[in-house]
Amino acid sequence: MRFSVMLITALLSIHTVCYAQLTSDTSAAVADTSWELEEHYSEAAISFLKETADSLNRSFLSPAAYSDYYSLPQSTATAVKLRVRRKDTTQLESMLKSGMTLQEIRQVFPGAVIGDTAHVLVAYGKEYIPFRGIYATALYTGNASGFETTYFYEPPAPSVTWVYERSDDKRSCVFNAWRLDRPFSQTKLPAEYAKMVQYVDGITDTSAPFMLYTQRAPNATNQAFDTLMQYVYNELLHRKKSDVYVYMYEQVIVPVQQAADKDAYLKMLLDKAVAEAIAKKLGDPLLEGLARGLYPPDTLLLLKRCRWQPSNCGADNSPELHAAAIATLAANIRQWPVFIKAHLNITFGTYDRMFDSLYSRAITGDYLHQLDILDISYQQLLPGVILRLSNMSKNHFEGDIDRMGCSYAMSAYANDLEAQLIRFINDSHLDPYNRCIFFMVYTRYCRWLNGPGPKQDKYAALKAQIDTYPDYIQPGISQLSAALGNP
Repeated sequence: MRFSVMLITALLSIHTVCYAQLTSDTSAAVADTSWELEEHYSEAAISFLKETADSLNRSFLSPAAYSDYYSLPQSTATAVKLRVRRKDTTQLESMLKSGMTLQEIRQVFPGAVIGDTAHVLVAYGKEYIPFRGIYATALYTGNASGFETTYFYEPPAPSVTWVYERSDDKRSCVFNAWRLDRPFSQTKLPAEYAKMVQYVDGITDTSAPFMLYTQRAPNATNQAFDTLMQYVYNELLHRKKSDVYVYMYEQVIVPVQQAADKDAYLKMLLDKAVAEAIAKKLGDPLLEGLARGLYPPDTLLLLKRCRWQPSNCGADNSPELHAAAIATLAANIRQWPVFIKAHLNITFGTYDRMFDSLYSRAITGDYLHQLDILDISYQQLLPGVILRLSNMSKNHFEGDIDRMGCSYAMSAYANDLEAQLIRFINDSHLDPYNRCIFFMVYTRYCRWLNGPGPKQDKYAALKAQIDTYPDYIQPGISQLSAALGNP
């Protein structure tokens, strides 16, 4: 299995400065856009959702033995970037493998160190990186998350002193290297947090797949759909496909639906296209539109789950709309696992977006309110989707860090959630990596508070109590305050 190294700088300065400098007032963008369950779901569907949530709560919130969870293997290290001539690459690599100190390396290669060294927190995890703002071209020059990332095929042996990544050009070789203070180690997650993780898995049902398009075969095509559309354009619309743009699709959908009952051949082609789309996991928005009203809701739901819907820009809310349509269909036909995962996708933004904007954050509204209506314990659920561990369930739901902070800020329960975050950050029983994760969520929460005043108040409070925080978080607090010009 391929592994990645995720490093939190001791200063967390990249993360904190980037977010502190975004001090514009977001109140205009963060509008009250939440919607009530009654607007989208039938009375019978709401009754089903509440009954299901109540049953799950009884199962997973009652006193019980919880599974053991363990932190990501982690340590602390000195991070350094080294550059040597191509002919010296083998020698430097041998020095790193033999465990020589940075001082010894400097003596052999006086000009090898590029920039300043930093003390960092290092954690090994699976290759999936659950943070927005990480780009391959900016791994070591800074990114919005405050994390640096590199890849290794396996975690290092206990005897290894340096872990590193090298990149060559025509004249030199650059090593991004970390000298470990001690071997990697793991800690058992305290029972309080284990309960939260298991609550998430129970509520979301990790045994049930959500989106199906990931199961499709490489380079698969829906030949039946191609045949259908060729017939539609040539025989029904008498137009070329190139003459119909995406925003004109309703001009295709309406005539096809009107003709489907009368044209048996057209209906047969549509049936084949729908069946092949589901079989091959190849959803398509136009096919969904053609099938609308002609097929039962469970078929429409399968079509939507077979389609990946990215955004084209920060103001494109199509991923949210797609997830909302899935949630609505699933609720009305009593498919709880699909409903709750779609709803959480909207709440915590776990879909692909080219980039985020104030508008895209605001359109999600306060979906935590909807969870409360269903009596889902947000104080158990939210931490459970934030924690990052080494032995999560395969389909464990993980929330996006940026969106989590936005959800906290827009929630009616912001004060309670804020107090919970602060407590987690200061919990010495929790591993350092996850304490940093909660700190990042908290700073994003502050970022999304309306107006610069509340932000500055929160940062000032952090600075006033800086000594109570771990040493790997304290400098990050200083950076936040300094960026805002606080004394």
